[in-house]
Amino acid sequence: MELIILKRDSDTWNYAWEWLRVHPYNANNIEPTVCEHLGEVWQYMGSWKNKGNIISDFRHRSHPLSGGVHVLSVAHPSYKEEDIEKSAKIK
Repeated sequence: MELIILKRDSDTWNYAWEWLRVHPYNANNIEPTVCEHLGEVWQYMGSWKNKGNIISDFRHRSHPLSGGVHVLSVAHPSYKEEDIEKSAKIK
């Protein structure tokens, strides 16, 4: 398993943010990839690569729908190696 960071504005990065934008949890927000509430917004927490699959994690510490912490994870249907900014193997 590897911890990875995606390159900003790469196809894989944009796929993750678009997935977050259209997620039903964010449907009633004017800016669904931000969802500003009490100074908190969506944060990209990083991605994981395992057996050729990538999962990206997002966190919001005070989502307007729940008022609390919310985490969403997206499984990427595909990716390009050049979209990976950094990686570190995890035991």
